[in-house]
Amino acid sequence: MRHAGQAEQIRMEPWSRGSDRGAQITFTGFDKLPITVVCTVFTRESDGLVHWGLEASLPPDVTLEAVSYPVMAVGPTLAAAENGAAVVGSAKGGIHRWSQWKEGETRQFEQPGSLTAGFGCCYDDAGGVHTAACDPKGYRKTLFFQRTKGRLDWGWRHPCLCQQRFTLPYDIVLGSFTSSESDRSADWRDAADIYKAWAVKQPWCRQTFAERNGLPEWLKQGPIRRSGRAASWTSRCPRERPCCA
Repeated sequence: MRHAGQAEQIRMEPWSRGSDRGAQITFTGFDKLPITVVCTVFTRESDGLVHWGLEASLPPDVTLEAVSYPVMAVGPTLAAAENGAAVVGSAKGGIHRWSQWKEGETRQFEQPGSLTAGFGCCYDDAGGVHTAACDPKGYRKTLFFQRTKGRLDWGWRHPCLCQQRFTLPYDIVLGSFTSSESDRSADWRDAADIYKAWAVKQPWCRQTFAERNGLPEWLKQGPIRRSGRAASWTSRCPRERPCCA
């Protein structure tokens, strides 16, 4: 495992593409190997979010198994908040109060798998930060959280198993949020609305379930139970009693 601090050289320079503005950070030389990693961090005027991109070039005899990027830290003020919480777009939902986590405890959510919507957030009553994967195709990824002394580390892991060259095929975004209503404290719904603004523009979310073509009317009109682990729980259903899906 190699991290940015092991690079022999680090170079930062301005970067732009159309109206996007930011910086490009190049890391070269890891363990005397000709490995180059280029991180591009920029803002986009249309969404006000910080976008993170990454490319890596490797020698032919090196295989890249996974990339953890970006990895962020919730500072001591928010990490110490009694009402501080993390929420991710997981199949089972849930508000994770990190004041109840043990030091060193890690929680992770994979896609495909328990992470059904590619976003997460950390917040207290005043507001918070959210992150999302702008991935319209559903590449494998993991959103992880780790409680450390005085802070909370969180970030994305991207399995790749590739040689010679790797390009992260989507942007990771990061932004802040507050409550959208003056008489209500901030919570995960404010972060979810930011993700929704991107999601409803994607092919898999442009129509509601009731608006979709190619589905029988009885399916649109009836109740639906959706499970993130259908293959697992249906295999344990008694044969004499059919399972609902």
